[in-house]
Amino acid sequence: MTEHDLALARLAGRVASFRWSLSGEATFSSEWWAQLNLPDAGPTRLEAFTSRLHEDDGPHLLSRLAAIGASGHAEPFECEYRLRSRTGEFRWFRAAVQLERDAAGAASGFRGAQVDIHALRSAESRLLTLNVELARVASAREDFLSSMSHELRTPLNAVLGQAQAMTEGTFGSLTPPMREALDVISASGAHLLSLLNTVLDLARLEAGAMTLVREQVGVAAVAQEALHVARPLAAKKQVTLELVKVRCDADDVAWFDRLRVRQVLVNLLSNAVKFSPESSVVRLEVRREDEAWAFEVTDAGPGIDRADQLRLFHPFVQADGGRARRHDGAGLGLALVKRLVDLHGGSVELSSEPGKGSQFTARLPIPPDAPPLAPTPAPSLRALKSVLIVDDNIVNVEPLKRYLARMGVEVRTAENGPQALQLVATRAPQVMFLDWHMPGMDGLEVIHRMKQEVWSRDVRIITLTALVGDHVRAEALAAGADAFLPKPARLAEAAALADSLVKRA
Repeated sequence: MTEHDLALARLAGRVASFRWSLSGEATFSSEWWAQLNLPDAGPTRLEAFTSRLHEDDGPHLLSRLAAIGASGHAEPFECEYRLRSRTGEFRWFRAAVQLERDAAGAASGFRGAQVDIHALRSAESRLLTLNVELARVASAREDFLSSMSHELRTPLNAVLGQAQAMTEGTFGSLTPPMREALDVISASGAHLLSLLNTVLDLARLEAGAMTLVREQVGVAAVAQEALHVARPLAAKKQVTLELVKVRCDADDVAWFDRLRVRQVLVNLLSNAVKFSPESSVVRLEVRREDEAWAFEVTDAGPGIDRADQLRLFHPFVQADGGRARRHDGAGLGLALVKRLVDLHGGSVELSSEPGKGSQFTARLPIPPDAPPLAPTPAPSLRALKSVLIVDDNIVNVEPLKRYLARMGVEVRTAENGPQALQLVATRAPQVMFLDWHMPGMDGLEVIHRMKQEVWSRDVRIITLTALVGDHVRAEALAAGADAFLPKPARLAEAAALADSLVKRA
């Protein structure tokens, strides 16, 4: 800053100079007095400064000045402090201070200049308060979504679990009308569950509450999984599903969130099947490009007008909209696809013309150093002998209990955490299915207590819960759970997972 600039700054009242000797005589510029809304007092004593220092700032600043005077350190230093103004308000200042020397080179006093930063510090304080409030709102929103997930999934889990148990003959033989009624219940419940999952996932994505759980994923394998999920829907319309691999070998892997990538592909395939005519073909092409894996779904449907293409990835939008539409759906699938792909750092493209079908391409970046895919043993149920199911809702316990009992597994149940700990202390099971949300003692506390006891450390713990937030899964695994299953889980999947944990142990 030039002398001219300094003079202008002082004239504007932004920079105020001061000077004092070690004996206590002091001089403060007229700008310094103006910053405190005080009349210029001329030459005065250092107490004019120290008496106005905030009690939290004074001792530290004065001790620092004393140390510099004693050491003779000549370099300027910066400091911040509060001074009481004429109105009694404490205002923030930032100053640069330097030790002065006399002709003999001995320390004689200090000189410096200060600027008023009160507005800046006030803005920082307001911003900090706002950030705290935003964090509180985000936490409350995440808690609300998890709570709603639990409250909605719990009764739905009971409906689907009982229907599945009845279909498998757990309660005895079924007449054809009974089986047809159960098929309707299962199909309607599955549809409702799918819609519920989509709505909750979109809400969590919009709230920034969803994080990816990346793992080594076989690229061709996750495509096959998606085809397997979409195949029953395709069979109803006699639509053929084809898988085409381009520059994609069976052992190619990527660092994806397996669940979310499969969710993307299932949504694209289901959408393609829904709009395809009977006896047509829907093709899923998995293609390795230079910097991304491309998953391309092609159908022979009616195609999409250019004007509708620009709106399709927004929630509640369908190309086949209006009262006369021929296809059901809430218009959420493609919106979810786009947000999940965005979360992976990828992109979604649509190529379509009316009457010529549609082609959706999801591109996911190839990680630079994906490790080789670790083989996993094929699941079997030969190692699983004893299980403890902990859930405060007995309706949720029965389907899994009956399923495992029919396979020769000893099953005990507990309705709360203390009862579960008592049963484990009496005779530890190989695997515990543990609900997360229970009154009195939740799943997290149960895990913590079990890890403290020698007799329960070898029990494999699977959290089986309707709370499916990523933060719940991360918290459970960090606490010591061996696996995480969201409700409602398929009985065979839950049993196979438990058996695999026992075999690995």
